[in-house]
Amino acid sequence: MNKLTAIGAAFLMLGLIMLALISSDVYTMAFKKVNMDDKTFKNYKEGEIAEGDIGKNRFLIAKIGNMEVRKKIFGLPLIKKDSSLYLVELGNGGGYILIQVSDEREKFDELLSKTEAAVSQSDPSLMEHTEFIGKAIEVTDEQMNILKRFFDEKNVEEEYWQRSTSLYVLVQFDKTLVIIELIVSCSLIFLGVMLIMAGRRSTFGQTVYVGEKPPIEEGAEGAEKEEATEVSEAEEPVEKAEN
Repeated sequence: MNKLTAIGAAFLMLGLIMLALISSDVYTMAFKKVNMDDKTFKNYKEGEIAEGDIGKNRFLIAKIGNMEVRKKIFGLPLIKKDSSLYLVELGNGGGYILIQVSDEREKFDELLSKTEAAVSQSDPSLMEHTEFIGKAIEVTDEQMNILKRFFDEKNVEEEYWQRSTSLYVLVQFDKTLVIIELIVSCSLIFLGVMLIMAGRRSTFGQTVYVGEKPPIEEGAEGAEKEEATEVSEAEEPVEKAEN
């Protein structure tokens, strides 16, 4: 294996591994993305990607806390980011669900304040909405503790809010990042294939026949034959002289 082929194989393997790490998100985003209007707080599923407007059929009730999370790149948690947890009341069937926002948190804080103003003034014209896409992840212990503390401060019985709150949190999903990851992994796969093909051409030449040996091997065998011939020719006079 020459250097080009080795580098190409490395790029190909790396690209395939990276593609495998994001394949689930790519498939779900492309073929199984759901609309929040079609979901209730009871029927979200692990890994499901849901998209909808916050402020139309579902309303921000409160910002219940902040936490530090690791943003995933190619499925690996690498970058630390601050995120906010918001409690959302669902209009379709009632109940609550948490959303975790890491990007554009100011926009959601502004939406929350306008929602509170619209409710307090009974003025629907003040109501605004914003698009949100999130991936359903099972609520962690840290998130559950934040949620419990919030309802305890509101003097809401635990039995009530647990029965009406989803077991999943919608973690903000970055479509742009997934597309970039897909482009990078496919580019590495393509580059790896091209390097492997280039390496094979440089080894075998333009035309390759079944059973043909690479020119390098043929040259090595030819050199060995020449050396053997030279040695045998050099030994013959010595044997004749001894006779």
